[in-house]
Amino acid sequence: MVYAIENEYLRVEIDSFGAELKRVFLKKSRRDVLYDGKGAWDHSDLLLFPVIGANNEYSLNGVSYRVATRHGFAFRKQFRVLEKGSDTIRFGIEEDEETLKEYPFSFSFELEYRLEGLTLLRLAKVRSKLRNRIVFQYGTHPAFKVDFANAKLHVSKGTALYVLENGIIKRQVPWPHQENWLIDPSEITARDTYVIDNPHHEILLENGMGQSVECRYNSPYIAIWTPGRGEENDFLCIEPWYGISPYAGMDKDLSKRMCVQETMEEQCFEDEIAFCS
Repeated sequence: MVYAIENEYLRVEIDSFGAELKRVFLKKSRRDVLYDGKGAWDHSDLLLFPVIGANNEYSLNGVSYRVATRHGFAFRKQFRVLEKGSDTIRFGIEEDEETLKEYPFSFSFELEYRLEGLTLLRLAKVRSKLRNRIVFQYGTHPAFKVDFANAKLHVSKGTALYVLENGIIKRQVPWPHQENWLIDPSEITARDTYVIDNPHHEILLENGMGQSVECRYNSPYIAIWTPGRGEENDFLCIEPWYGISPYAGMDKDLSKRMCVQETMEEQCFEDEIAFCS
């Protein structure tokens, strides 16, 4: 079921299936800024939990596990609505018989969407229900509409890019473009996905259609992805990653991988997306 929250500036719609962000509508300009999921990619967003990318085969305590899909299983679960207000909504899932086959932890995962002016806050909370150590990765995958003839990405000086070869991170290089980059989608598709470090915790997209999107992410990494140029593919995903995709020399044990999250109680994550028209 799709739920709406709104204030005087924004109307935001979220599907309880996957707690997926489906629509962000700017009331002043009467423009949608999210991709509608009707082209090369059939989502507008994804929740990435408990793994990111092709990390879906791993071991823990010597036991091998396989998550059936890339990016985990949260995006294919029906979430419960825990709380609903005019400008706030909170969803949750817990382990079940199916998740325990793929991920051997009793957990609670909550996601809250909240509007503050022209800013959408997304707050996640992962809790260990048995107060034992759980390990996981978390991220989101919002897709923003762009006109690639005019869209620009503003990246802070000092940002580094992780270079992928056949889907595996092989090395790190300085950001290869101008800080104010007229986006060339072929540069991104040639490398599968851009994965950058995030020391400044923000990145700005001018979508080429008169709107800007400022992503203020607390994540250590940001992934940038598009399937390429084409009317149905004119979108750019700017993804906060609390974890990282497969890299050269990665340990099979999930708990030993770079930037894995862990908690014995609960861990919280907060990211903001600010819109301007």
